[in-house]
Amino acid sequence: MPEASPELVKRSIAVLLATTKGGAGTSLLAGGILGFIFVPAAGWWPYLAWYAVFALSMVARQRYFRFAVARDGATEQTLFRIAVVSAVTGWLAAASVPLFEEYLSIADIGVLTVIMVSWVALAVGVLAVQPRVYAVYVAAFLLTVFTGWIRHASLHDLLLIGTSMALGGPMMTRLAYTVHGQLRKTVEASQQNALLVEQLREALANLPPGVDPLTAGLSVVLNPYLTATAAERQERERLSLMMLYEATREPAFASSMREICGSWRALTEAILREEQSTGRIAADLDLEALSDVLMALPFGLEIVELLGGKAELISEL
Repeated sequence: MPEASPELVKRSIAVLLATTKGGAGTSLLAGGILGFIFVPAAGWWPYLAWYAVFALSMVARQRYFRFAVARDGATEQTLFRIAVVSAVTGWLAAASVPLFEEYLSIADIGVLTVIMVSWVALAVGVLAVQPRVYAVYVAAFLLTVFTGWIRHASLHDLLLIGTSMALGGPMMTRLAYTVHGQLRKTVEASQQNALLVEQLREALANLPPGVDPLTAGLSVVLNPYLTATAAERQERERLSLMMLYEATREPAFASSMREICGSWRALTEAILREEQSTGRIAADLDLEALSDVLMALPFGLEIVELLGGKAELISEL
């Protein structure tokens, strides 16, 4: 796996902190629902002992995460430790199966297995930022659930259950790698946009006398598209749409995107004011409205090119 950039690590930690915080309440509720299975079979005290450890770990881990980030910063080691702690505390749910299996009927264990498989599948949204940790988590989680069947199922049934888990585990792991790859590409695209802003700012600062700023600015902005192949443009456009989606889903990423868009707007308005001062743009033209149109135009063209199948649309402009 390629080395993670500092921005990717920072973004991954933000995602992990947000998802574990948001999922803590759901996990506690799910642990409470398991009481409807465990209490009638084993009684209150064994269930409460397990649930106390589980609930305490869910609450304590959030404090540890904040402490680790504050002490060590957003580093790869911090990200790895947070992911490992998240995996271990999540595994406590699976540990309930072998702990209580002696009290349960085979029907109860079947219901538990369905719940636990759903649990480990949903965990991809938390641990996909560290796919290797998720891979170990999936293996340990499913193996722990499998041990709950050993005393209750026949050899034939154990082979079926084990084979199903052995086939399903790698599929969930591949999904984690896919999600992580999309996150990596989204972060890289965001960094490329920030770099493009800096290139545009530098080009305008070093503009030779007599050169039209609007023409020079458009040349800098469109050059990555004009020099790219059709396949590269399609990939860039797909990532742009992914970035827009991430901005609606994740506040931290949305804040970063707003900063980049703010820089774009400031540069665009500076170019338009220069054009207006030289008379190339009407004096009574609303520059803010024109900035909105110019900033929205590339996004609209990308959508048309991506969804409309017109691979040469931007280059034809």
